[in-house]
Amino acid sequence: MNTKQAFDKHYAKFQKNSIVKSILLGTTVGFAVAVILAAIFWFYGVKAYWITIPVAIAVTAGMTVLFNKTVFKPKAKEMAVKLDSLGLEERLITMTEYENDDSFIAKLQREDANKKSASVNSNLIKFAVSIPLCIGMAFALLLGSGMITVNALSSAGVIRSGKQIIEDINTVPDTYYNVYYVIEGSGTVFGEETQVLKAGESASAVMVVADYGYAFVKWSDGYTEPYRKDENVKGDMILTAIFEPDKNVVDSSEYRDGIGVPGDPEKFGEIGDNREWQDHWDLPPSDEDDNKNVPPGQDGDSVIDGETDYGGKLYSDAVSEAQTQLGNGSVYGDKASEIITDYLTGIKK
Repeated sequence: MNTKQAFDKHYAKFQKNSIVKSILLGTTVGFAVAVILAAIFWFYGVKAYWITIPVAIAVTAGMTVLFNKTVFKPKAKEMAVKLDSLGLEERLITMTEYENDDSFIAKLQREDANKKSASVNSNLIKFAVSIPLCIGMAFALLLGSGMITVNALSSAGVIRSGKQIIEDINTVPDTYYNVYYVIEGSGTVFGEETQVLKAGESASAVMVVADYGYAFVKWSDGYTEPYRKDENVKGDMILTAIFEPDKNVVDSSEYRDGIGVPGDPEKFGEIGDNREWQDHWDLPPSDEDDNKNVPPGQDGDSVIDGETDYGGKLYSDAVSEAQTQLGNGSVYGDKASEIITDYLTGIKK
């Protein structure tokens, strides 16, 4: 008598349990593969997250069948142990041990085991699924679905890929510096007075020009040219263009009508009233003084020292000509015209 007969009645019950365990383990493996695949796609920025889902399903199905036919396939000894636990007093275990014994006693034992096995209610057979297996499957499902979601978000550009994150970590952020060009004294900066530059970049060129009455001296870092272009900037800088009053420039407003004449006012008096003041400042004599030494028959405005002929120009003509020349092409323009006009008007008095 074949020992298989003792288990035929209960085989379906054992097979169902095998299928359940195979599905649990197959799902664990399937979603573990999905986790690995989704992680690779996310790391390298592959926009194919949807592939991971059918791959997970296919692997789960294939592994379920494989586990059911191998790992969890019902075995005679395992079924015998289960059935004997229901009160068969190890009859089935003994039967499997003497499966190939053809003695009379062995045959009687197998007959008895088959009868007792047939009398067992299959509903009494209970199975417990391994807790670690359940935990593993739950973890694989959670991790797999999460990794697939991450891959989908990365593909949509919502989050960065793993490779991009690593590049960001290894990338040294750019360093920026501020460069300021300022004035001390009276002058103007032509160019960008405030510049923000990356470390190592060059600033755009600037030029400083002195206001009237001032002269450029140097920059605060010792550079003596008003034009500069700073290269390879490696730190914050405040560069000051230093201007000082130009001693060679006289502001005519200080001397108009004798106001502000240096020295003793009683000694020099108003401009043009005292020849001593004129000699002191090396100014030409007034018309009144010129006329004192004019030879008979000569124009007083054409002779200053009584000996030199200056071409017969009248004083009024000289003033007009100077104003015209200075106003039309002078470096100082209208300002110079005003200065000369004040000066000549003063010495005429």
